Amino acid sequence: MKKDIEQQFLQIWNDYHDEIYRYVISMLSDTGEAEECTQDVFLILWKLMQERTMYNPRVWLYKTANHKALQRRTKKQENAFDFDNMEYMLFDEEGFQSLDLSLIHISEPTRHLRIS
Repeated sequence: MKKDIEQQFLQIWNDYHDEIYRYVISMLSDTGEAEECTQDVFLILWKLMQERTMYNPRVWLYKTANHKALQRRTKKQENAFDFDNMEYMLFDEEGFQSLDLSLIHISEPTRHLRIS
């Protein structure tokens, strides 16, 4: 039984991996993010195949890839920080417009913002 699932999964991988990757990269425009997202989709498929039979994997793959790519894009937008307009976001018009922006530090790799 497990051997059958492995063979089915490998067949689905071979048939659809590149197609799903191209679809995801068209949504994310980032090869690293697209690779991770595609990997996530196939990992979910693998786990799902342990429990049930996939009768139309192509449709499921596209729906799941779309959902996962949208999640990543939304999360990326939520985490984005507009450095060009930083002083407008940090200070209102009445406030500290003359702040020395060199006092602002971003730590790597966590990218936490700290004002000295």
